[in-house]
Amino acid sequence: QPNDNLCLRRLPGDQFLGNPIERHTQGVAQIADCAKTSFSPPCERLPSLGQTEQALLARQFEALRDGDRFFYENADPRGLIEQLDNTTLAQIIERNTTLTNLQPDVFFFFSNIQGTVTTGQAGNVHMSPGGKQPGQAPSPLAGVTVELIQDGQVVETTTTDARGVYQFNGVGVGEFTVEVVPPTSIAGSSSSTPSLTIDITRGQSGPADPAIANFTLAGGKPSRGSTM
Repeated sequence: QPNDNLCLRRLPGDQFLGNPIERHTQGVAQIADCAKTSFSPPCERLPSLGQTEQALLARQFEALRDGDRFFYENADPRGLIEQLDNTTLAQIIERNTTLTNLQPDVFFFFSNIQGTVTTGQAGNVHMSPGGKQPGQAPSPLAGVTVELIQDGQVVETTTTDARGVYQFNGVGVGEFTVEVVPPTSIAGSSSSTPSLTIDITRGQSGPADPAIANFTLAGGKPSRGSTM
């Protein structure tokens, strides 16, 4: 069947290049012609390459790599190859400049703050002093307002979800204060505003690696958060 992603120029014998090549000599000529002209006008084509062109280009680069005796994997000792393969661009930049706070992937910058807001005692369900009645386990607080403050100004506001989780994305670098506005239903919360300081000095390794600031509202005192 014709491959819609291939060049729409018809080849000798009114054949599309995507069809099986019946004769070797004719097939070689057709492949060479398409490889030579696939990127030149007036070839009408869609954004992606067809399977045949992909295979041609991949095979060409593989042959260039495998046949180049100066290519590092063909010329260098195995120990050096492993060292090179495990060296990041961030490490190279830091070795050759005065920068010391680059994130692992220099092409993507992540600076997120995330945490939970719960009520009750931190940790697992505990027993009362008598040892018979269970104490209160932490439970998530939904809809609680959380503020992100920098230089004394509120720069962003969010609320916790049904799991008690909040998140600030792309905050940048600097020192931030995360502050919880406790609901009035929490005993003793009206007189205190739990807050934690987060110091972000470099980009994070990814969206799954945020700075953490968790709060347990028990008498208005927050649990400890992590800084980055």
